[in-house]
Amino acid sequence: MEDPVSYFPDQNTPMEMLAWDEENLPHDIEGLIDLNPKWSRLDATWKLLSLEQVDFDDARAAFAGNAPWDLRSDVSDLVAKVPTVWVLPEESRFVSIEDKASLRKEAGGRAVNVVPNVGHSVHRDDTETFVEIVERLANGTWFS
Repeated sequence: MEDPVSYFPDQNTPMEMLAWDEENLPHDIEGLIDLNPKWSRLDATWKLLSLEQVDFDDARAAFAGNAPWDLRSDVSDLVAKVPTVWVLPEESRFVSIEDKASLRKEAGGRAVNVVPNVGHSVHRDDTETFVEIVERLANGTWFS
């Protein structure tokens, strides 16, 4: 799972995050690349397209309507059923330092991969590392 949102303590938290996105995300390719320096122009173009298509009122209704939620206690059950890797940035708006430590304890250290110098979109910021994890997980060699 890539920088998953496994915990929202209340309805206000996702609302604040979406408000920040709506107010601060650039609506041009150059601005998006400045904010995400490892992105290609194509990455920024796709993000720009998604920003043009998103209806923030719908997003607010979906996130706030589902919050609060807390999936952190389900980690042990999940890894017992399905080989799972959490692919996380060093700094995340979604997974706290404490939650990273708890994930390592509950899922095992190999199941938690912290990728340096990336943002929320790990697959865009370090494509090679992300693809390697997915391929090794798929062929059964990640945990061996």
